[in-house]
Amino acid sequence: MKITVYGVKGNETDYKRTFTVKESHADGSYSFTSGHRFEAGDDRNGGQLVSQTARLMARYAYTEQVSNQ
Repeated sequence: MKITVYGVKGNETDYKRTFTVKESHADGSYSFTSGHRFEAGDDRNGGQLVSQTARLMARYAYTEQVSNQ
C-alpha cells in the first residue's frame, strides 16, 4: 500500500512525499519501508513524520492513501 504524507517542514514550507507502507498500526500510525515513521496525532494538530534517524521531517501532517499495491 502506498501513502502520501502532507505536512509542514521546519522552514514553514509544504511537505509532500509518497511512501510504501511496511506496517500499519492500530492508532493510525505507519512504518514505511524507507525507515520513516508517521506518528498519528489528534485531528486538530495532525501527526508528524519522523526519519529513521529520529529527525522531524514534517509536522501538522496527515496521510492520504494512494494505492493498495
